[in-house]
Amino acid sequence: MRKTNLIQRLTAPTGYLNPFSFGGGLPFGGLPRPVAETFKDTFDFDYMGSAEFELGALPTALHHLFNSKPISGQLSSAHGPVYYICPQAIESEVKDVIGKLLTNEDIFSLQDPCKLASEIQKPDSERRYLGWIELDNGFFFFIDQKMYEETKELLALLM
Repeated sequence: MRKTNLIQRLTAPTGYLNPFSFGGGLPFGGLPRPVAETFKDTFDFDYMGSAEFELGALPTALHHLFNSKPISGQLSSAHGPVYYICPQAIESEVKDVIGKLLTNEDIFSLQDPCKLASEIQKPDSERRYLGWIELDNGFFFFIDQKMYEETKELLALLM
């Protein structure tokens, strides 16, 4: 598994594609419009503000996930479950990364803050970020069960 550096934050869906989610980079982060359309009712991509997120990291991560026998599961934390979808071969490492993000994300030197630890501690109604996709190794994780379940269904349809 490669070092975790890029984690794309996901917000509640608005039901439309935001042309500014990836700034001046590739439209929809490099995803073909039909693929980006499939996600619009499940989640929105938060604008991350760095070119590393804008120039094709997202389709590369999804391609890796699609071609890796994805597996899903959940981790327990003091503030609730964290659900994940990841390549089967790196499941134990993914659990380790999520565990570390819950305690101290600073150990990763992330390009942009993930904010998992602070978001999971908030009441559901105050959460801005409900899911994430780690772009270096291609895995999703969520604190919102509905977003997690819908993403699993979408990935099954896209594969």
